[in-house]
Amino acid sequence: KNVSVDYVENFVRQNKDWIIRMLEKKKDGPFLALSCNDGDKMTVFGNTYFIKLVIDGQNNVEICGDSLVVHAVKHGLQNRQTTLKNWIKDILEKEVRKLIDKWKEKTGLSCSAVVFKDTKSRWGSCNVVSKKLSFSLRLVTQKRECIDYVVLHELAHTIYKNHDKNFYDFVANYMSDYKRVSKQLKTPIVT
Repeated sequence: KNVSVDYVENFVRQNKDWIIRMLEKKKDGPFLALSCNDGDKMTVFGNTYFIKLVIDGQNNVEICGDSLVVHAVKHGLQNRQTTLKNWIKDILEKEVRKLIDKWKEKTGLSCSAVVFKDTKSRWGSCNVVSKKLSFSLRLVTQKRECIDYVVLHELAHTIYKNHDKNFYDFVANYMSDYKRVSKQLKTPIVT
């Protein structure tokens, strides 16, 4: 829809404080840089790094100080995006599987399968019939305690279908500060 310059200027003037607050929030992250450009910010397990792109014939990623070094075989967006996405899936899967084992030992709960998807609307989900857990690749941007909560939350769905009192009592029994941790997951990811 076409709008006049006066309308836009008036909108900005009336919403100046809100606009500034939203821009300030974007400075803090967490950041997800799937475009994988040199200098982009990327948050991994709650820590923010600057992407350093290196074209050196390799396909891997490493953390060096405050840099997330993405080694790529050749120039090209698809190559470096694939390299970064594969690395994210690999480190997140290792973390999640470690946490599933931890919670299985503590709660006795298990799942039939674990999958990772690039979802935007949910951190995780559980198919209550098959007990298959799905996790968003975007979970990699969160602190480990948040990932821990999401894993416990989804495992709890293997016995509690809904978010009722029994569900939250179960979660609280194993993670008494789950409310504080779950609030951290509400911070929007900057892409």
